[in-house]
Amino acid sequence: SAASAELDRDSAAIDLEKAKALKLNKQLEAYNRSYESEKAQADALQSELESLGSEIESDRSTLDRESQSELDDFNDKVNRYNALLQDVRLANANVNQWADAYNSLLEQVRAQNRLVNQLVDSYNAKLQQSGR
Repeated sequence: SAASAELDRDSAAIDLEKAKALKLNKQLEAYNRSYESEKAQADALQSELESLGSEIESDRSTLDRESQSELDDFNDKVNRYNALLQDVRLANANVNQWADAYNSLLEQVRAQNRLVNQLVDSYNAKLQQSGR
């Protein structure tokens, strides 16, 4: 009965640690969804930036430097490009923060799963020793 009580305690500990692992996995899934959303937004901004950069380069070769309105339009595009570049940098920094948080949580999940596996292995060894 002492062995049975110990196995019951071990089983309860396994259940508790499995519940913690499940909670961490759900958090990890939520982080992954948020990361993917942030990454998609950053990628869209990057694409917009590249398109605007190509447009500026194309305009630069045909720019009539004698036309003030063309110069103003060109400068406005360059200003929009510079502002968008800042947005891209901020978006990428945000994505990197999400990735760091995700990786940290992933390591917690892995550690928790290792703990559960160790507890299960120990439990199984005790079961085998007791002849069950």
